[in-house]
Amino acid sequence: MSEEVGQNEEHWDEWWKDTDIETQISMWDFYGLRPHIMKFVPRNGRVLEAGSGLGRYVFYLSRFGVNIEGVELSKKLVDHLNTWKQNQDFPNIKFLSGNVISLPYPDSSLSGYISLGVIEHFEEGPLLALNEAHRVLRPGGIAIITTPSPSYYVRYKRFVNAIKKPIKKLLGKDKPEPFFQYEYSYNQLAKFVRDSKLFVSSKQSADLLYTFCEIGGFK
Repeated sequence: MSEEVGQNEEHWDEWWKDTDIETQISMWDFYGLRPHIMKFVPRNGRVLEAGSGLGRYVFYLSRFGVNIEGVELSKKLVDHLNTWKQNQDFPNIKFLSGNVISLPYPDSSLSGYISLGVIEHFEEGPLLALNEAHRVLRPGGIAIITTPSPSYYVRYKRFVNAIKKPIKKLLGKDKPEPFFQYEYSYNQLAKFVRDSKLFVSSKQSADLLYTFCEIGGFK
């Protein structure tokens, strides 16, 4: 199940191999998350981005004095990040190899936890990752968590696929697609967060323009 994507190291090696770190850093504003992150990220204590990818938020927030480090599943990517930063002006940043459902941190050791488009990739659901976030956060710590939402485009694709499915089945062409991710509304995500015993202090949609990028032909 989750081995297909959420915990498949080879998948993420392939996912990131054609993207460079400089491009990722330059895309800080691409998803329109900056106002939300800058409003809530703790300025004191240690902050973790769990599932940091190529580290664009880790590098960016460190410029503002946030004590932040990243955990990423892909060991190849972590080695690449730690080598790249040696030649840049990021001496205090640390990237660790690890799984977001089993983080290499003691209980109640972090002031902040950032998860941006990560927990939706577990076919069994997001609770294992959210429970782990609850474990590593200190009392009063802040978690910033995003997932894709079921946009109009996603709903349209689901509708089209639902129509095509019986036709493909009749023609013997109904091949199951490997699981990639779920989409959650912010109310659905909030329920999962509460189920993990984290307290929801704010919930909202963060990037309503991204659906136009999903359609295509937009930069």
